[in-house]
Amino acid sequence: MTLSKTAGLRGASLSLLAALVFLSPPAKAADVAPSPEGLEKVTTFLQGLLGAGNVGPSAPVSVTQEADHYAIHVDLPAAFAGLKDLDFGYDSGELNYSLVEQDDGLWKVVQNETVALSYHMKDLKTGGLVRSAMTMEGLKYEALVDTALGWLKSGAASADKTAVDAGGPGLSEKFDFGALKATFNSDKDDKDFVSTTVEETIANVAFDVSAQSVQPQAPSIAVHGKSDEATASVGLGGFKPNSVLDLWRLFVANPGREPLAEHEDELKTGLVDLISGPLNFSESVGMRTFALSLAIGDVTLANFKAGFAAKADGGNSAFEEHFAADGLTLPANVVPAAFAPIVPTSFDIGFKVSGMDLTAAAKQAIGDMELKGDGPIFSDGEGGVVGAKLIGPDPIVLEIPPSHVLGPKLDLTLEGKGQYADGVPTGAATITIRGFDATIDVLKGLPGFDAQALPAIAMAKGLAKTGPDGALIWVIELGPDGTPKVNGLPLPKMPG
Repeated sequence: MTLSKTAGLRGASLSLLAALVFLSPPAKAADVAPSPEGLEKVTTFLQGLLGAGNVGPSAPVSVTQEADHYAIHVDLPAAFAGLKDLDFGYDSGELNYSLVEQDDGLWKVVQNETVALSYHMKDLKTGGLVRSAMTMEGLKYEALVDTALGWLKSGAASADKTAVDAGGPGLSEKFDFGALKATFNSDKDDKDFVSTTVEETIANVAFDVSAQSVQPQAPSIAVHGKSDEATASVGLGGFKPNSVLDLWRLFVANPGREPLAEHEDELKTGLVDLISGPLNFSESVGMRTFALSLAIGDVTLANFKAGFAAKADGGNSAFEEHFAADGLTLPANVVPAAFAPIVPTSFDIGFKVSGMDLTAAAKQAIGDMELKGDGPIFSDGEGGVVGAKLIGPDPIVLEIPPSHVLGPKLDLTLEGKGQYADGVPTGAATITIRGFDATIDVLKGLPGFDAQALPAIAMAKGLAKTGPDGALIWVIELGPDGTPKVNGLPLPKMPG
């Protein structure tokens, strides 16, 4: 194995190590005194995850027995030294952990320090050097690792403040984060599938980004943003951690395509086992207030929320997104005065797509995988077999939950559900507009408004039903015969 491959493996392995020692306040349990046998157990476990050459007295990761704990030291510059020829490396960075065995079979991992990391790498586009430095002051966390589970059980972390200073050819980035708090929890169901959630809050986020294009005479860009509070939530479920660790150990023991090819059947079996559960992932972020300063003016938002979720669970696979905010303001010189009444000031929108079979598609791709030789690792075969497995026999369903867009003279709600099966789309959607006449009056006053649109607007209003609050409602349906209907009435055929 070449030095570069060794260093690359070390870097990836250390990322896994960081994940395994992330966050957690321990439950009440007695400590087990360190012993030579315990030291060997810890060292063997880490060598299985990181490679025997990466863990030892003179290796990037060292483990020693102390009076009341095992001390783990990670030397990042040494770990990435082999990538010097690739212009990547850590200039500084050390991580220290205390590891204590508990009498209930769990292991407590503790970190209490200020972390300072800096690295450099080559910009692939310009060939220039990119540097980044991060300082996290007052980092404190504890982690309970369940070795039987092969994963973290629970956790909590905090930091006083964090600063990131990065730069490269024509680019400067600075981020400052206030107090950070995070919690972590894992649960296991009766089929041994694990679900993990992480909740995080960061106070007083601020950033400055400036960029100058490498193209001559291109304009520079300067952006300043700040938020008084940001939150994040991440969930991962439907997996078996020991299956993940077994796969990781296989990669560590057989780095590179050629060695791994000798274990292709084992690799495929492990990958199929990994995706056979109800895998799911979710992420959401929020900001109580957010202000963005641009050269053209300021943009502000309040109560911003964004969410994404996906699951690979056979024919129940799905993904969805959701965005919401209020207090939206745009620079006055960006929005002409005539348009201002219908520019949204708040929104709450989303969608969900289901009916695919991500599991079947992934299994097909794994089955087609070929590591031997130097050809493509993944081949879709003739006729796009993977794509066919993804679509599957069930309809693809698109759902739009009640989505609301609001402006000074705009109040629109949209919701609906449709499906696509055997090449035929069907479905129904409901559009609700409050203050329809006021909205149309604004449209009539816009530059370039075509009076020829007035008959179509009148017809649309005539097809609407009136709700109890005076809102106009259109229920639009598309049947298998391809004929659209509005509130039960077929639309007239267009001339010609």
